[in-house]
Amino acid sequence: MKSILTILLSIFLATSSISQEYNAGTKVEINYNFVWYKGSVIEVKGDQYKIHYDGYGDSSDEWVKKDRLRLPAATTNNTSTPSKNTSIANNNPITTPVNASSYKDTNGKLYFRTFMWTGMYGSSLDISWIHLGNMGSIVVNPENGTNPVNYAAELRTNASNLGKYKIENNKLVITWNNGKKDQWSLETKGGEITAINSGIATRPQPMPANYRISGQYAGGAVLPNVSSIRTFVFTKDGTFTLNRSGAINTADVSSLSQDTNGGTYSISGNTLRLNFDNGQKEVANILIWNMGEGKKYLVINGTSFPQEK
Repeated sequence: MKSILTILLSIFLATSSISQEYNAGTKVEINYNFVWYKGSVIEVKGDQYKIHYDGYGDSSDEWVKKDRLRLPAATTNNTSTPSKNTSIANNNPITTPVNASSYKDTNGKLYFRTFMWTGMYGSSLDISWIHLGNMGSIVVNPENGTNPVNYAAELRTNASNLGKYKIENNKLVITWNNGKKDQWSLETKGGEITAINSGIATRPQPMPANYRISGQYAGGAVLPNVSSIRTFVFTKDGTFTLNRSGAINTADVSSLSQDTNGGTYSISGNTLRLNFDNGQKEVANILIWNMGEGKKYLVINGTSFPQEK
């Protein structure tokens, strides 16, 4: 699914007209969560630059502003590792993946990790999913379901978030599929992991096969002059409707976009499968998040949707 931020940027880019500093084809380095990645500018619209990361697929392309770019001549010693919910998870280009047969886990534990961080537009909740296999395999934000994890499919679509791990001295020591190594802090209580890499970690409650939900769930995001809302309506008969809307309001332009799609869905464990009427198929991670005091959220991948009715 497209993230809310992607939708917001697509609306904003259509109206931006501030002068550019880099041209299409320029080799650059891109700051992602304090790590500089090699890449190039492939398109420019106003003060926004569409960039491609060297060694990564086109699905990792994104729009950024010039404050996240620099020419390759500049250097840095900062070696922090990104922790956002994304396929850009390592600071090395992806090499040829190992054979899927080396990932032999058939069972494991899925963790729902939450982390609050503060940006220029206020505080945000970062959501990620981490599957730790019983035989040492790790997948961050599985893209092909978790019941069970399909390692062959993850190698095709999510290879940079796949690797091997071991636990040493309250550290999760990870060797990613491309050879990059990381150490994430762990906290435990009663033998169960309670925090991973400074984020709260809990075991999501799995749902039985063919589980049905009912209700309307809406999630939105707001930036200066720009807003976006996604609304899911699920029914007990196994159908759903998804409404996307976005708006922009500036001194020069005011516009609104909206589209509605639907189809059928199925839930098993923490895997949601959406079969759109237009033939499109999507797989997502899902959790019913009960916050207490009657507050219930539906979490789909990295977005939490409060129940409206």
